[in-house]
Amino acid sequence: MFSVCAGRHVSIIVEWDNSSHTELGRSRTMLKIVAEQTADYLKRSGAAVQLILAYDKADASEAEIFQIVQSTWGNVLAQVEFLSLPLPGSSYYIQKNLGAQCATGDIVVYVDCDVLPQPHWLEHLLQPFDNPSVGVSQGVTYVEPHSTWHTGLAMAWLFPLQLSNGALTEQHKIVANNVAFRREVIRQYPYPELPTWRGQCTEQRKLCEQHGIGVHWSEHARVNHPFPLGLFGVIERAFLNGHDHATRDLLAGKTAHPWRTAYWRFVSLLRRARRRRQLMANEFPMSRWHQFAYEATALLYWGCGLLSECMVLACPRMWRRCLSDLPAKSHEI
Repeated sequence: MFSVCAGRHVSIIVEWDNSSHTELGRSRTMLKIVAEQTADYLKRSGAAVQLILAYDKADASEAEIFQIVQSTWGNVLAQVEFLSLPLPGSSYYIQKNLGAQCATGDIVVYVDCDVLPQPHWLEHLLQPFDNPSVGVSQGVTYVEPHSTWHTGLAMAWLFPLQLSNGALTEQHKIVANNVAFRREVIRQYPYPELPTWRGQCTEQRKLCEQHGIGVHWSEHARVNHPFPLGLFGVIERAFLNGHDHATRDLLAGKTAHPWRTAYWRFVSLLRRARRRRQLMANEFPMSRWHQFAYEATALLYWGCGLLSECMVLACPRMWRRCLSDLPAKSHEI
């Protein structure tokens, strides 16, 4: 499978901003998986690999980062170029952009510290670059619920679900936690600075497509994404989603009927949750209790999102200050 990519130097960039939103054990597992797949790539391709771990010293010290990488990569670490990149005061997209500036690889691979790559993830993500017209290889990020609460949240949330036959509830979801670029592409079109917590990846993709950069949807390059931690984490994420919906509308000049737009978006998202529930009817229990629980979870999540949109419209400065003061802000996408 590694034909043209066989001679390509690859830089793998891992952000550590999401470490505060997930369990450390999950991040360790992620690093072990990436190490195993990197070892396989090195053996089969003979190419060079660079590993960059970008982090804020407020989240971890340099010694802690090195210990985590050394314990998870083991002997593979000696076969790659490792760069520990401390970036004081940095956030999710800043870590990705500055990581790309330090990348030496022809291909820059982004994978987040809280996702779990599935078998052959790296192989599938790199294969499209065999075609010289491809500048971006977009992987798939999905969720896998294991409880009634998480199933209800999955029906409402951002990421698609994966069916037992491997199909997804939605296709072509733009994410920054599982994507690869040619180095010259990501350096020329970095993630833009926006007054939103997420969505920079969508704006960056628009720039790439406007300039004729070829995008390949690598549907077999899959990673599993965690759910927010606890009820507070879910509500926090819903508030941030609602803030971003309203802010993007304002930035785009959609100011004619903002309250009506917010309401109909809320209705549309509840309808999407219902469609997902119908698609998943054979995958999860669908008793009357379960259906009520799924509907209630979707209503809770997007109800909080709608409240946040209304707060942005009514008192934007105060609401953004409140969101900025949250103990942990989500940036996963």
